[in-house]
Amino acid sequence: MGLRAANFQISAVSTPYGGHIGITQCPGRKYPPALGTGFEQSLIRDVQAIRDFPAAILVTLMEMGELDWAGPALPELSAVCAHHGMRHLYMPIVDQDIPDIHWEQRWLTHGPELHDLLRSGSNIVFHCRGGRGRAGLAATRVLIETGEDPVSAMARVRMARPGAIETLGQEAYLLGLGVKF
Repeated sequence: MGLRAANFQISAVSTPYGGHIGITQCPGRKYPPALGTGFEQSLIRDVQAIRDFPAAILVTLMEMGELDWAGPALPELSAVCAHHGMRHLYMPIVDQDIPDIHWEQRWLTHGPELHDLLRSGSNIVFHCRGGRGRAGLAATRVLIETGEDPVSAMARVRMARPGAIETLGQEAYLLGLGVKF
């Protein structure tokens, strides 16, 4: 399962609950001229693709400063999600890194909410800038929390989204998890 709308792709991973986890790049992502292009994706079209996945919630894993130069402003992203009938959750992780203590504290509340959505058959979508490192990490974490072996969970996420879980630190973090919801 996966969805592709123009240049926007959502990779899907099944869960034992019935709901799916989507992994994608930043909706409305900007490609600055310094990267060789001035291209900017359509935020509305991308959020419509996420809604059509169909997602109940979009989880943003990018930091505020990163959104400023590579994506839409956070209030704009939240407003477009709300307009399309989706919840939006902001849980930033530093690019190429693992969750910090503040993220882990927020996960104590939001992790169970995401698992509840999946149990009800709803789909969730994680995004970071490119849809690989942080989004792959978060998707894998959810699978591990359902009881899946970390190695198997990482392999399934990487099969759905090649290049997911980008660093050895992210791999080590995931291998160290053993929590179930």
